[in-house]
Amino acid sequence: MNSYQNNLIIPANFFQIIKYSGSSDLFFKKYSKSLFVFLAKLSLSAHKKYFIDLTRINNKDKKRESEESVFILLKACLVFALLILPPMVSAYFFEKGSQSVSQLIINGNILMMEDFEELTPPQNPPGWSQIDGNWTTCYDGENIVYQQDDESDKKALTIATAYNETWYNFTYQVRLKFITGNDKKPDAGALLIFRYVNGNTYYYLRIEQYSDMLRLYEKGGEGEGLLRGSANIALVEGVWYSFKIRIDGQIVNVWVDDIPYLTNIDMRGSITSGQVGVGTRYYKCYFDDIMVTES
Repeated sequence: MNSYQNNLIIPANFFQIIKYSGSSDLFFKKYSKSLFVFLAKLSLSAHKKYFIDLTRINNKDKKRESEESVFILLKACLVFALLILPPMVSAYFFEKGSQSVSQLIINGNILMMEDFEELTPPQNPPGWSQIDGNWTTCYDGENIVYQQDDESDKKALTIATAYNETWYNFTYQVRLKFITGNDKKPDAGALLIFRYVNGNTYYYLRIEQYSDMLRLYEKGGEGEGLLRGSANIALVEGVWYSFKIRIDGQIVNVWVDDIPYLTNIDMRGSITSGQVGVGTRYYKCYFDDIMVTES
């Protein structure tokens, strides 16, 4: 969502383009629109000034000055595009390991993308099946996010069923923020669900804020399931974290803010496909920028 101040051309969140620390996929999705809106508005301002304002100026010197200011504006627009766009595109290709646009498309087909920006809080996103918990959208600053606001709930799940897809090998990305939780529960935190088949069959990453742990499970039947991998991590409330889970066959890799924490973990399971979802455990959490791409 872009906001504009005092009829200025530059969007209010423009400088977040430089500071954004999440995945380059989400970077392009959320902020490239701001950049192109900025360039479009700049060009439109120059166009209107040239074809409207100049027709009202009779003095030749003033008309010449106005023409010069218009061309300076257009040159600035061109220089801005030449300086900013190539590094952005190059960085995006570099992260993807791609040498061309066609290779990028082949290597990173987007299967699902949800940022909740088209919803009006507390409206629930269509196509999400709420298994348990109190799920709604809400505002977090200038963004709309998905939340589970009942920190007393032992296990609250919501599954993305909109696409009715059963994905095989894929990369699952989510931005997560811990708001408040039950400090008497050491395993309190968030859940990232993948290859979800039903309530008793799926894989999941449990992100424990109070114990500063990542635990990778295979859920099968009753109970927590089978622990397949774990790692220590420092987590604090009120900070956005970017999680990325890549599953290929039965091998799982997990990154947090582009740092690898779980590497080549063999799930040793029989779940070969399924959907994705998010969940919480004794915690109020915000989720945003949920995306699935082909591995």
